[in-house]
Amino acid sequence: MVKLIQPQELEVFYVLPALRRELTKELINKGLEQKEIAKLLHVSAPSISHYIHSKRAVLIQFQKKIKDEVKKSAEKLVSTKDLIISTQELIIMARNDKITCKLCQKINNQPYSCNVCFK
Repeated sequence: MVKLIQPQELEVFYVLPALRRELTKELINKGLEQKEIAKLLHVSAPSISHYIHSKRAVLIQFQKKIKDEVKKSAEKLVSTKDLIISTQELIIMARNDKITCKLCQKINNQPYSCNVCFK
């Protein structure tokens, strides 16, 4: 029996880590240390290392408009509240870009035009 992964699980397992990977890259470019980034993103330091070395969250490659928004978000991150707001805005952008649908098609072997998720 093949396991069906729900759209929300796809976001948690794939989209959110990919957004963290992009945020990590931007924060590194701003001169932050790995430990600082881990604390800011509320993840472990080894996770940050995996994002930097492309060992985690590599299945998704975002379009330029989402990467541009990630860059803007990295500029604004100074608190947990900012992180939550930015993350939610980025996830909505990813949904609008049909990233979850594309993952569902790839991972669950669903037709791309199924039009079920996030109505």
